[in-house]
Amino acid sequence: MKKFAFACVVALLVPATAFAILPFDPWLGVSGSITTYDMGDVNSQISDIDLTNLDEIGSGFSFGAHAGLSVTPMITATAGYEFLTGGSELSGASEQFDWNLPAHTFRGGLELRAPVPGPLKVGAGATLGVVSAAGDVLRENIPNFADLVGEVSGTGTLFEGYAVADLWFTPIMALSPSIGYRFAKIPEIKVNDVTVTNLDGSDLSLDYSGYYMRLTFKLGLP
Repeated sequence: MKKFAFACVVALLVPATAFAILPFDPWLGVSGSITTYDMGDVNSQISDIDLTNLDEIGSGFSFGAHAGLSVTPMITATAGYEFLTGGSELSGASEQFDWNLPAHTFRGGLELRAPVPGPLKVGAGATLGVVSAAGDVLRENIPNFADLVGEVSGTGTLFEGYAVADLWFTPIMALSPSIGYRFAKIPEIKVNDVTVTNLDGSDLSLDYSGYYMRLTFKLGLP
């Protein structure tokens, strides 16, 4: 009986002790970013449309929510969601061109930080995930282009690599600036379940790849 009681105590204490000594430091965060986009196919159409002041899509903003968990003093596992904005709009006498092209991104990854003392931690990270189109288009009475109206659908692969710094100005709050490059391309999109093509007949892609600067506010959890 004594051996059984001792075994029960050990079974209860070992997981709790292990959890206490391991650096599990969970946090939640919200972010805002400035980002560039490639958007080669869309911008090629814009350049072919003879409408003055129709801007190409080269940049946008993004807003996100993130979570992290330190699995060692140097390695943090991360997961996040980000909403990317972007689009171009112009109306002529009869022409209508309104490409509203936001996207959702979902990703997970790892961050590696130097194990140095103090409130400032510097490191690098990489993520892998998906990007999903979430917008709508209106293209009417444009020479050489068929009319196109409806919601956009399509998904693609996302990869990010970045440098990051954490400044913990209290034990549970930090500002975390990062700068990096995102590959995020949707190779084929559909509007009303019909594949959208370029003038040469190839599939039109949405390319959200580009450089970004992100600022994240992090809140550590007890």
